[in-house]
Amino acid sequence: LCTTKSGALSPISGTGVVVKPDGLILTNAHIAEYLLLKDFGQKNFIECNIRTGSPAYPRYRAELVYISPTWVENNKGLLKEQDPQGTGENDFAFLRITAMVDNSNLPESFPYIQMNTRENISVDEPVVLISYPAGFLGGLSILQNLHITSAVTMIQNVYTFKDGTVDVVAVGGTVVSQKGSSGGLVVDKNATLLGIISTSTDGDTTSLRELYAITVAYINRSIKKELGINLETFVKQDMAEFAKKFQEINAPNLTKLITDELNKN
Repeated sequence: LCTTKSGALSPISGTGVVVKPDGLILTNAHIAEYLLLKDFGQKNFIECNIRTGSPAYPRYRAELVYISPTWVENNKGLLKEQDPQGTGENDFAFLRITAMVDNSNLPESFPYIQMNTRENISVDEPVVLISYPAGFLGGLSILQNLHITSAVTMIQNVYTFKDGTVDVVAVGGTVVSQKGSSGGLVVDKNATLLGIISTSTDGDTTSLRELYAITVAYINRSIKKELGINLETFVKQDMAEFAKKFQEINAPNLTKLITDELNKN
């Protein structure tokens, strides 16, 4: 949950998933970009906390480890749009849990789910969707009464961005098909992470909305293109060190791309 000090930007609630016992979180770039704007216009303009439990309760602080620079470049004006739409292409980012909100000691390890980079994903494969949908809740309810939700469904279709690979899977309209589900989990029958929810179609009810998730296999291929290493190698690095370098070298330029766009009349 990211809250802001004024109406220049709207608060945002999204979902993420811990993918390593050291507290590495996978989520969408369109959620994580808020961490690039922490000091937009004034110091600590945006505050982001990681909430867990049901109802969601603020528990951890986190820092940005990596956001796809390709996504930022292609979507730098997204925050100015009233009802932004995207394809999900390159819409991924990693955060790292750094502290407890109450300043107590962090646990030695976190419960996590294994990412699965398999390419053979088929239509009619059963999956479980898990997220914190907030589409029908007001601001106060999101703060106090946001519950984790899950739904069993099937993969209805598979899509590619360009290479014939399975980059996106479509899952049918369920209770999860609401705003706030971005970054939510698509889990297969082996309890491994197959993808994260990134976009949805419009519809008056959740049953009429299609959800689309980018696959972990696609994220693996994108990481290879952007960093020259695969996902497995990426997550084995010292994440604190990687985050430090990314924030020093890459983040300022990405922040400028977005703020320049936001400051345009």
